[in-house]
Amino acid sequence: MTEIPHVSPPPAAPQRSEPATFSNRADALVRWLAPFVSQVNAAVHFIAANVANAAEALAHKQGAEAAKTAALASQTAAAGSATNAAAAEQSARQVEATVLAAANAQGQVAISATKAEADAATWANGDVVEVQADETLGGHRTRYRFTGGALTLLLDMDASGENELALIIANQARITRQQFHLREAHFAAHGSYPGA
Repeated sequence: MTEIPHVSPPPAAPQRSEPATFSNRADALVRWLAPFVSQVNAAVHFIAANVANAAEALAHKQGAEAAKTAALASQTAAAGSATNAAAAEQSARQVEATVLAAANAQGQVAISATKAEADAATWANGDVVEVQADETLGGHRTRYRFTGGALTLLLDMDASGENELALIIANQARITRQQFHLREAHFAAHGSYPGA
């Protein structure tokens, strides 16, 4: 099995209380951001592909045994399919929104220590501003775009990364289970698997 693509850890954050290292650390952080998004995307694609491949292999291996319990599985699948479909759709919307927000938050990024500091600064229309500790969102690291004279939230980076990846994996597993149950229900009703 191939290794999961590497996601580089962030460099040390610049601190206003350490002016001697602030510029170098800020430059290092900005250089780290561009490959970070690509690395996370590569890891997400790798994990999604491997989850689907593993689930398909497991479904084929257990196909004969599962046929014996297809009637029960079809009842369970029917009862839970609407709930699972709604949850998968909601999760897909959340992931899509996060991916779009991350894409919109790319480019040259200005760094601000707090949201209040960012609000008080002068920005050009279209500037992307990263707030290191956004006091309006519980101290989260966030990105805003300056448009129409105001900062508009693009991405809550602390709420997006690990949580979204876990959500993707959990929903992929839920969808794979649902597909398995639906295939078994089809077998129970028709004596063959869909597409066979």
